[in-house]
Amino acid sequence: MTSGKTVIFLILALISSMKAKEEFQVDLVIHPVVASLGEPAFYLEEPTMFAISSPNPKVSKHIKQGVALFNAPWDFEAYRHFCAAAKADPDCLMAYWGIVMSLAGNASEFYEQRKHAVQRLLTLLEAEPKVGVEIEQAYALAAVRLVSEGSGKAAETYLKISDNYPADQQSRLLGHFLMRDGYDVNGKPKVRQEVVNRKMHELVVENGERFDLLSFWLMGLSEAPAGAIDLRIDALPVARRLARLNPDFPVYQLTAAHVEARCGNAKLAIAYATKARDLFAKYMKEQKVEVYDCEGWIRAQLYLAHLYTGKGEFQKALPIAKELASYQIEESRLFSRGASLLLWDGRTLGARLYASRSEVKSFDAGIKMLDILPKEQWYEKKSLVGNYRDGLVLYLGARKAIASKDLKAASALHSQMVQRGQIMGQERKLARQTSSFSEWYRAASNLGVMATELQGMMAEKATGAQKMAAVNWYQSAIEQQALPTGGLPPSLSYPVEQRLGWFYIYDGQKQKALETIRGGLKRRPNHLGMLKAYREILARMGKKAEADQIKKTIDLVLQ
Repeated sequence: MTSGKTVIFLILALISSMKAKEEFQVDLVIHPVVASLGEPAFYLEEPTMFAISSPNPKVSKHIKQGVALFNAPWDFEAYRHFCAAAKADPDCLMAYWGIVMSLAGNASEFYEQRKHAVQRLLTLLEAEPKVGVEIEQAYALAAVRLVSEGSGKAAETYLKISDNYPADQQSRLLGHFLMRDGYDVNGKPKVRQEVVNRKMHELVVENGERFDLLSFWLMGLSEAPAGAIDLRIDALPVARRLARLNPDFPVYQLTAAHVEARCGNAKLAIAYATKARDLFAKYMKEQKVEVYDCEGWIRAQLYLAHLYTGKGEFQKALPIAKELASYQIEESRLFSRGASLLLWDGRTLGARLYASRSEVKSFDAGIKMLDILPKEQWYEKKSLVGNYRDGLVLYLGARKAIASKDLKAASALHSQMVQRGQIMGQERKLARQTSSFSEWYRAASNLGVMATELQGMMAEKATGAQKMAAVNWYQSAIEQQALPTGGLPPSLSYPVEQRLGWFYIYDGQKQKALETIRGGLKRRPNHLGMLKAYREILARMGKKAEADQIKKTIDLVLQ
């Protein structure tokens, strides 16, 4: 088996053979979009780090700010600071380490810049006399291993740095983060994830005043399954503290919105998301940054629409959905992170929100939301989003047919929808090679949930044993629901438990209805539709006092 060191040496030899004698041009690692902007702003306090090897004091300042922003996380602004450091000192190892780390996702429109930064790291690592000190060289090697060998090998390297330099918090943070392996189907942390959770908690306890470390830890914590942690105790106080102590930093405001939303505090989440949106808009105006490079503004808008819908204020969500659905994307920026988010989540938002409705006219309106822009704006020859868009159209068409009691038409549309999902599944390998894999994965998962839910809705309209099959379909859709990741709201504006809960209510299975609705509220605390179902079943069970208490909760949510 080829060892990690052998792989690195092979890459070094390759780089040596590639015009090694030519003088390096720092512009190769700076994307034209970033090159066209002015000096990046400073937002956060400089984290305590080892000394950066550079004769230019500005370099250390930019790198430390880049590290803080990378942890926040705000990758684009981090990348700008690392580029500024490289421009000020083209021989600084940590500048190129930061560029590689801030562009560490799969393919993106910044792929060439990342490739050249990796090449520069390898060239500097091979140089004689040695560039930088030992810890910087180890960091550089970890970044190269992340790109060339994956997160596991990079984690090993970062943790080795941490062992050799116990006071270095950043290597501990990255080492533990990169070794995580997620949660099982029951919401329990897997073996490595359990270790990561413990080690990350120890790290933030030791460094409670390093806001960037707190934020990095918080985002991972806030995306854990509902039963894995107590968000109100473990995450909410930290999120509020970060937002309060950094009132002009949009990332922390959006993080607070995400955590408040997961805790069921819609009113507070809306306030944080609104502030985040406005701060990101101000940032874009002042820094002359386009929306393609400001995912945060899009995320804030998505969250606001989601929160308004869940709070029963659908008319406030619609203008946001229409704005995002109308946003034209320049072909030259199609592979930017912002364009991917607009294409997959922004343009489909209205259709997904209308899925929470029950009127025929709503399903027509949802389909129209997908037709606001001409077909060319979906870039079907360069994007994989077409099957997702078509799947949503078929879903809404089937919902309309069910509402019109035309189960034959609904079944035909459902079959076509399933076909779109199957085609998306076949595109998985191709999607992995694009800058939109996270959006593709979220969309494919959502289409699967909606197709399964739709099967349950059709079964529910049948009679006899076929009607009872609705339970299995709904239960399957419930189990398929994904966790909210990437600081984004769930793809569906309601938990599927709502469907099964009402099925049990109408079928007179009161205890099962109660258990299902409680499960939905655990997944989505204080969701208005779930609360109304909860109150209904409590009333039918004769639990008037408890039903009245839920009515008070509903009144608070509606405020």
